[in-house]
Amino acid sequence: MLVALAMAAVAVWIATHTYWDYVTVDNPPQGEAVGNRYYAFEKLTQRFAIHTRQVPTLRALPAADGVLLVDDVRGALLDMGALEKWVTAAAVC
Repeated sequence: MLVALAMAAVAVWIATHTYWDYVTVDNPPQGEAVGNRYYAFEKLTQRFAIHTRQVPTLRALPAADGVLLVDDVRGALLDMGALEKWVTAAAVC
């Protein structure tokens, strides 16, 4: 009983003498991440053994079991009909 009381007293002391505060840490990108905005995404997919590549145009879509990440559809040279066929083919697989 005395040990439980001492532990409770320590827990109360810690709770009353500590606080959470937000600290802003300036950690700008370094190395390849400076010029490649998808650097973290590419490294994550590599950990899952997924091959990634950046292409200048979407005229040739990836395989039906592939993954497609489009940042800006307005700026992409994209055939919407071909994209719909690609999505349908992936759903069938």
